[in-house]
This record gives sequence, C-alpha cells and structure tokens, in this order.
Amino acid sequence: MPKVRDRISILRLWPILVVCLGGGCSGGPIINQLDAPGEDRIAGKVVDIALASADADRQEHAVNPFGGTVDRLYYATGPVWRRVFVGGAGSPATLRLGDTKLDESFGAAGFIVRVTYDATAELRVGDRVFTLHSRGSRAAGMMFESARRQAVELAVVDMANQAQQLITGVTANNARAAVPEVTQSIASPVAVMPAVHRSSRNGLGLEVAVADGRIRVKRVMPDSAASGAGLRENDEILSFNDSRPENGGVVLAGAINQPLQDHASLVWRTGEGAPQSKTLEW
Repeated sequence: MPKVRDRISILRLWPILVVCLGGGCSGGPIINQLDAPGEDRIAGKVVDIALASADADRQEHAVNPFGGTVDRLYYATGPVWRRVFVGGAGSPATLRLGDTKLDESFGAAGFIVRVTYDATAELRVGDRVFTLHSRGSRAAGMMFESARRQAVELAVVDMANQAQQLITGVTANNARAAVPEVTQSIASPVAVMPAVHRSSRNGLGLEVAVADGRIRVKRVMPDSAASGAGLRENDEILSFNDSRPENGGVVLAGAINQPLQDHASLVWRTGEGAPQSKTLEW
C-alpha cells in the first residue's frame, strides 16, 4: 500500500503522464489552462484597470503540502487576470502583480481537498500607490481542477473589488479638493468644534496590521493625529469611518495605512480593554 506522500506525488504528476502517453512528452514545460468545467466565479466582473503586460501571460507552479512543485508543470493564471482587468493606456489605474502562490492541501487519502490562491499587487492611481492582498479558496472534493480555477477566480475578483474601492475613494477625494473652500463669516453664529488633533507633518500617522482577523496598531508616528488622540501600539481598531473589519480586515487596514482623506472617525480598544471613540483631523 503506497504511503500518503507517495500517492500525493503520483497525483501531482498525472498531467505529465497523460501528455507523455499521448506522444507529447518532449521535455519542455507543460502549461495547464484553467478552463475546467464548473461554476464561473468571475460571472462577468470586469474593471477598467490596466494589467501589467508581463502579468497577462503569468504562469505558475502549484505548491504541495511539503513545499514542493513539479518543475515542468505550470498553470496559466494570466488569462484569468486578463478576463477581469480589461483596461488599457487610457485607464485610471494600473495593476502590477507581486508575489502569488497557488497552494494545494491534501487529505489523508492523498487527494487534493482544498486549493488556495494568494496574490499581492501594486495598484497605481495617478501619483498614489497602494499595496493590495487577495485570497481565493475552494474545497476540491473530486473536482480539484475546477477548484483550482475557481480559487484563482475568487482571488482575482477580490483584488478587483479592492482596487475599485480605492479608485472611487481617490476620485472622490480629488473632486473634493478641487472645490474652492468657502470661508465662513466671523459674525456667523455657527459654532466650530475643534478637532481632536491636527497635524500637517505626519497626517493620521497610523501603521496597522491584520492578525487573526483583527486590526492592531503596529506603530504610531509622533506629531500625528493618532498620537494626539492617544492611540498606542497593540491597540485594536474596531471601526474606521464607520467601516468594520470584514473578510479578514485587509481592505480596511489598507485604508487606515494610506488614508484618502484628511479626517476620520475612529473607534478602538486599548491594550487594557477600554473602548475609545474620537474624530481625528490632520
């Protein structure tokens, strides 16, 4: 009876065996297209964002539970990215992929039970640059080829949704900045509430990270709105502009690290467990 690891190795090599038995074993790379039948997780999703030309033809290995790959076997993920990111030279933003990983988990019987695709990317909107991370994951069952395709599709659509949110925020912020400021008369009876803290030097001044689905403060810059409001390292962010962490909190953490506006309402819990709520301006 083969060991589990032996059975996994055989399963990982089956595409090469099929090609060789068909007379196509020439020693070159084998490129598998992600076109297995099953539910389409893209479902018509497209965004007007230009994809870097090198990423349009992206190919990558699948990584097994032991950290290994089949050297000659690649999966064409580029065409999936091209289906969603359809922009060109006149698009408002560009996307360049960074690290990606197509990961396969195996069960006790040696069969693929889940496929996960992680991707990082750099989104450039005008002179603003954002770092994004997306993930797609699908249980495989006996349909591991479909699960592999769907995991990639889910990650690509997640990346597109994040990018769209950021582009919308940048556009709105630019439009607001273009409107001339109306100066209020000194005689006006309307009271102006002071900001919690205003700083033109370091802005909001928060660096946060996601761990176990929670957003925690990694660093508070001196002479910043966050410092003046009393935030400290390891405080937990509960909401930012009335948005709470969803889907792991990655999108919200990105908005905090690179805020698009010069003010924010913030709710957080201190390291001692005390909830705090303030409006910050910078």
